[in-house]
Amino acid sequence: MHDRCPEKVMFLTEDETRLKLNEPIVLEYYLIDRIIEEDDIQEKRTYGVEIVKRFGNECVEKEIIHDLTCDKEKAVELLHKFAENTVTPTGIRYVVDDLIGV
Repeated sequence: MHDRCPEKVMFLTEDETRLKLNEPIVLEYYLIDRIIEEDDIQEKRTYGVEIVKRFGNECVEKEIIHDLTCDKEKAVELLHKFAENTVTPTGIRYVVDDLIGV
């Protein structure tokens, strides 16, 4: 189970997408945190991101990346970079792979 906290919302218009849109595409960025068990004794809080792409009121794409880091500030910083660069749910795994050097 994880908790999610909204961090950033971006609106993409016709000018930014080069598509004919009746409504903007909305990208919602959430900070995900959860506690994982390391051993049978220790627990660790980890942070990840969730990106939701909406068109109108409908969710058309969604992706969650768990356990990016144990540092909340680093996770928030990454999430804001994703939002600034309008990373979509489809592209987030590629971006994370590039960031961690896979």
